[in-house]
Amino acid sequence: MPQITINNFKGISLSEGQWADGFATWVKGIDLYGLNDNYNKISYPGQLQGALSATVMAEAVSPSAVTEAIQDFAYYPSQLRYYAIGRVNPGRIYRLQDTASVDTWTYVSAINVSGNGNNLKEYGGDLYYATHTYIGKYNGTDGYANWQQISDADDVLTSPRPMQIFSGHLFIGFGKHVGKYDGSTWTEKKLSLPEDFIIRDMQVFEDRLFISADDRAQARIFIWDGTSETFEDFIIVGDESRGISIVASNGLLWGVSNRGTTSPTKALMNQVYVFNGSVFDPILLLPVQRSNSFSPPAGLAPYRTGILIGSSNLGDVDYGGGSSGLFYVGKDVSRNQFYSTLLFTKDGSATGSIVNGIFTGGGNSPNSHSIPILWGNIASGEYEILTLGTYPDTAPVWWSLPIDAGDPGRGKTWNSIKINTDTGLSSTDSVTIKYKLDRDTTGFTTLKTLTSDSEIQKVIPIRRKSRTIEIRIEPNSSSSQGVRVVSFTLNYSPAQ
Repeated sequence: MPQITINNFKGISLSEGQWADGFATWVKGIDLYGLNDNYNKISYPGQLQGALSATVMAEAVSPSAVTEAIQDFAYYPSQLRYYAIGRVNPGRIYRLQDTASVDTWTYVSAINVSGNGNNLKEYGGDLYYATHTYIGKYNGTDGYANWQQISDADDVLTSPRPMQIFSGHLFIGFGKHVGKYDGSTWTEKKLSLPEDFIIRDMQVFEDRLFISADDRAQARIFIWDGTSETFEDFIIVGDESRGISIVASNGLLWGVSNRGTTSPTKALMNQVYVFNGSVFDPILLLPVQRSNSFSPPAGLAPYRTGILIGSSNLGDVDYGGGSSGLFYVGKDVSRNQFYSTLLFTKDGSATGSIVNGIFTGGGNSPNSHSIPILWGNIASGEYEILTLGTYPDTAPVWWSLPIDAGDPGRGKTWNSIKINTDTGLSSTDSVTIKYKLDRDTTGFTTLKTLTSDSEIQKVIPIRRKSRTIEIRIEPNSSSSQGVRVVSFTLNYSPAQ
């Protein structure tokens, strides 16, 4: 009897012929990369094991609680504290306080803000914050909201104010201009882009400042040395009409498109790019929604050997029931292939939420435990700041590409499936197996939920006929270790 074994599991790839290499249609809440974010467990690449879910951090009581979408975060070394800036007018700035060994976000009234809050950056011992009209700064005690005014006729209220430190200087984008502060002198318009272009993002990469901008018709990346009166070159990014978000990580410059949250199709796709030295190559098309209104855009941040992408899925049922959170894009070096998972979600779901700024760098929290990730979230009208929790995601999913056994045009009988794990099933573990045939639009059929070691050893009958089958595996656990699925084997009979 012929059989198919799928192992060395990988993440999302929409090229269906890659089912034999372990690629998937959808992956949520599973660490396929061996990231080992949870020190209580051993995490292996290519195995199905729950990633850490996110939890809502504590907030001060009203009126000091978080009351708006969080646009950006920064770590302020002189105080060993994290800060966040909100988006409304006047934007509020929040600080992560230590209260009775519990980290609590609270509004810092000492920092005055004029205009819509936008971006934060520590530079030269001060914390700088941008709005649509001013650059402010905070010295740890007092805030100077109107430190420098910025204005431009072709700017729009919703455009961001990206901030980067490059060659020892602070650069701030606004409208079509880039301002420069060298620690003593502020030059408001050190660089100006062509008419009608609006700067969306900036990133330092290989001794140059890369500036993402668009004129609402064409997205470009402008390259600048930080000193010349004009940019050196520009790159047109595919057929994108809105400027992409860009971030440097693991020696690569990554980009992610921002195509909006509405689409003629049920699942709005956004493109992930990698700069190859001359152009931005498209590497993955992801089922992730990302706003193009820039008020604010969903976040993007470096993480481990890849990047985290903030998604804002508002009820799309084609992929994971509209689940949102942070996608991670990594790379299989041996095959030179990129793949992705929806790695971190809020308590296993985060359905119907909007992810804002993401932060993955700097320091420790006041009570000495590391905070590797922060992100702003809006869910059910509530404004939240999230970080990673203690236990694996409560609803992890790995959903295969359609498996055709190398013969997509002919039917076959799927006789049985055998799940193989690297760990036994504890009393808190289970593995649920589901399937669907020939792209059935009504959803998956639950085949079996395995709850003991003796069940794991068994071959589970399917006995259904179809041209293709899709397998969905849900390795659930409430323990810090969690069950690990290393492979599954399908037995089938070809059509006669």
